[in-house]
Amino acid sequence: MKIISFKANYFHKNNDESQNMNDNAIQYLIDHSINNVISLNQFCLTDNIIGRFKEHSINYLHLPVVDYTASTIYQLHQTYNLYFLAQRITLVYCGYGHSKTDTVIAAFMLLSDN
Repeated sequence: MKIISFKANYFHKNNDESQNMNDNAIQYLIDHSINNVISLNQFCLTDNIIGRFKEHSINYLHLPVVDYTASTIYQLHQTYNLYFLAQRITLVYCGYGHSKTDTVIAAFMLLSDN
């Protein structure tokens, strides 16, 4: 399994709302065989984008974590379970780029004994 971590702080405009998940971003996921996306962004992707993910067999899990707050233990276990069960290349991202993604990656390592 492979994990790709992405911190989108250069998209940040005082909140997580602008995720820029456009056609180019979806094509990037497809081109790099990324078929599991875990979002810690405060805001969910649009139904249109989620539908596009489904068309391309890309799993999507949205676990909203408010900026400057920590993920709950329950959320960390949910992300790990999706990652572990999927056995797929996984993109984990947040919006602001200040530790939410890093925390989940560290949890993956701890929970998988790496």
